[in-house]
Amino acid sequence: MKISIVAALFAATVAIRPCVSQTDEIHVFIDPVLMSDLYYGYLVNAIKASLSAEPFVRHEKPGDGVLVITETDKPKIRDGNIEFSVSFFRDRSHLADSVETCAAKKVSDCADQLALDAKSAAAIKD
Repeated sequence: MKISIVAALFAATVAIRPCVSQTDEIHVFIDPVLMSDLYYGYLVNAIKASLSAEPFVRHEKPGDGVLVITETDKPKIRDGNIEFSVSFFRDRSHLADSVETCAAKKVSDCADQLALDAKSAAAIKD
């Protein structure tokens, strides 16, 4: 009896999951100035990939309810590390700031960090 209840709960969870993921989408716009200043090509590609994967939906322009990621300070490469600052906005309201730092040889760390920060900013209710 216990096994069938566990199996039923598991089946219900799996059946509900696709509906939940659609409502948890994060609509995001990346400021082109940020992308052009991140002249380190591998980093730009990593950020685009990271912010295109679920739950993100990339937009070509800002809009209602879209999380906007803008550059705060120009990127710097120092001692083998890349550092850049971003701000997060939604509906013209400032939500948060973030500084991303990673080894120039491991730019995916910066992209992953930015994606996590974007998720945190998106969760802020303005």
